[in-house]
Amino acid sequence: EYPRNGLDGLERAEYRVTSFKRPHNEALWILSETGVIGLVLFISVLVIFFYRIWNGSLSDLIFGCGMVGFIVAGMFDFPRERMEHTLLFGALLALVPSSSSKFSFNRKSTVVIYSFLMVLVVSGMVVFNKRFESERQYHELRRLKDQKQYAQCIRHAKKVENMFYTVDWINYPISWFTGVCYAYQNNFKAGEREFLRALELNPGNYHTHNNLGFCLAQQGKFNEAIPYFESCLSINSKFEEARFNMAYSLIMMKEPDRALEVLNEHVTDTAKLRIYRNEALKLTD
Repeated sequence: EYPRNGLDGLERAEYRVTSFKRPHNEALWILSETGVIGLVLFISVLVIFFYRIWNGSLSDLIFGCGMVGFIVAGMFDFPRERMEHTLLFGALLALVPSSSSKFSFNRKSTVVIYSFLMVLVVSGMVVFNKRFESERQYHELRRLKDQKQYAQCIRHAKKVENMFYTVDWINYPISWFTGVCYAYQNNFKAGEREFLRALELNPGNYHTHNNLGFCLAQQGKFNEAIPYFESCLSINSKFEEARFNMAYSLIMMKEPDRALEVLNEHVTDTAKLRIYRNEALKLTD
């Protein structure tokens, strides 16, 4: 809803270019990612924790206070996003013993548990290394794009993207950057391919819808381009670039009335508006 409605007063909000990956609330994040069942299970863990605090000793109260602070922070943020916060959360759960449960592990079960933990540690280190290296290379990708070194940017994107790192920190797919570079090189067929990949990763990015429509229009595929401009404007009706691109496509399709209708709202670039309206009016004569 954000690109459509905006957040008036927020820095840079009027440009609608900010992308939010999650809600600033732990409960809403868990609900949106795992559904009602996931949220109920998470709450159940907290209920069991505080039940142990209630039936435990006075020394357990410090852990209960720590968890309360964690929950309060989670009402306005997403603390479990960071590794150290997740470790703290797990430590709080583990440090409060259960008076009714006594577990004992034999040698075989201990080996199985530690082997499983080692697999988690090693796989976590592999994923971390891949993501860290991609993040490091990502800054070089942005630099190459900003310096208009498009060919190098395209080649460098292969170093950035992998199965563990497909979108950047504001949820822009790496394939979107590749598609933009192809478009600047007038290789619209390759740009179309990359923007289709980007839409699969983040269908809510209205820039990608507009970019894909633009690549299709540049190939003369105006009928195919129109739905992407429409989907872009359905997400952000104030995105003028998509309006002008859609009007251009409709003019090329000899549909001036629809083009004029598109240009009738949310356009502030009066000079460009005058040019497009004149082109559309020529077809109505």
